[in-house]
Amino acid sequence: MTQPASKPVAPALPGYWKAYGGIKALLKSPFPYLAAVVTGLCYPFWMKDGWWNLVTTVLPCILGFTIAAFTLVLGLGGDVFRRQLHRPNSRTGVPLYLKISAIFAHQIIVQTLAVVFAIVLAGVWMWPAPDSDPWAEINHWALQVSWGLGFFLFVYSVLLVFAGALNIFTLAKMIQRAALKESRTKTCPHCREEINPEATKCKHCGSRLPDEAKQPASA
Repeated sequence: MTQPASKPVAPALPGYWKAYGGIKALLKSPFPYLAAVVTGLCYPFWMKDGWWNLVTTVLPCILGFTIAAFTLVLGLGGDVFRRQLHRPNSRTGVPLYLKISAIFAHQIIVQTLAVVFAIVLAGVWMWPAPDSDPWAEINHWALQVSWGLGFFLFVYSVLLVFAGALNIFTLAKMIQRAALKESRTKTCPHCREEINPEATKCKHCGSRLPDEAKQPASA
C-alpha cells in the first residue's frame, strides 16, 4: 500500500526573546546600565509623588513614534535588500528581518510596560498608607523600590528611542549598499539569482536571457 507523501515541515522560527538575543544581548547593551545611572542621579525627583505624570505625558508619543518607525523600516529597500533581510545569520541562524523586528518589539514592550507601571503607581498612591509598624516601614521601602523601578523603565524607554535611531541609520546604510549592488547587477527571471547586467546566460541555472535591448516598448 502506497504511503501518502509527507508534507514538508516548515522550519521553526525563533520567538521574540530568542530573536532579540536573550539575556546575553540585554547585558551587552549599554542602555540598561545608563538608565540605572540616570535613575540614581534623579533620585530626588522620583521620590516626590506626581513624577509619573511625566511618563504618561511623554511615553505615549514616543511609543507612537516607535511603531511608525518600525512600519516605515519594513517598507524600505529593494529586492536585494529584502533578500538580505530574510537570509539566516550564519552564526545565530536568525534572519536579519526577525532580529530587527525583535529589537523594535523590545522597545515597544518596554515602553508599554513603563506607561502601565506608571499608571498603576499613580493609582496605588491614592490608597491610604499604613501608619503603624512594621507596615509603615514596609510601605516606605516598597514605595522606594517601586518608584525607582518605574522611573528606571521610563529612562530606559527614552534611551531605547536613541538606540532605535541608530538602528534605523544602520539599516539606511545597508539599503544604500544594497541599492549600489542592485545597480551593478540584475536578477535572472528564471532562478531569481543576481547576475551581471550584460549577461546573456545565467551562470546559476544556465537559462538563456532575453535581450532587453530588442524587447518591444510597451504601449
